[in-house]
Amino acid sequence: MATGHVVGLHLVQSNEVSSSYHMEIEGLRRGIDALRREDIAIGELVTDRHLQIQKWLREKLPDTKHSFDVWHVAKGVKKKVFALSKQKDCGQVAKWIKSITNHLYWSAASSTESDGEVIMSKWKSLASHIQNIHHGHEPPFTDCQHDELTDRKWLQPGTLTRVLLGAK
Repeated sequence: MATGHVVGLHLVQSNEVSSSYHMEIEGLRRGIDALRREDIAIGELVTDRHLQIQKWLREKLPDTKHSFDVWHVAKGVKKKVFALSKQKDCGQVAKWIKSITNHLYWSAASSTESDGEVIMSKWKSLASHIQNIHHGHEPPFTDCQHDELTDRKWLQPGTLTRVLLGAK
């Protein structure tokens, strides 16, 4: 939003809906209804990854671009990588959790929002990056942009952790 203004706030209490699970979708419905009453067009909506909201938006607002809040995506990635680090022979990935989530933020923040291909290419470069490979990534982002990195415990090709993280 270019202005930085809050355009609405809707409080939904759990006793107004059938369960607390339905509070989020009810709040979204109220917000969308309020914007429609004011004839405000919705070009894009950014939400968490709530499945009910994804379905509702697909069905009710098919022409509205739906994007996910990178914080919620990073939270999910961090949770999965942490779980991976607890598996046998995967402990070394725990040292990479912060770098992996930072890489996700950087992939989104350093790209234009309309260029999903570049964002995905940057994100996928992580698989090589964690092995100390910084050139020859999948296009369009073929090379890392940082200076030489030292003092890292890089993952070795062929390790279980590297395979589970999707590295080549």
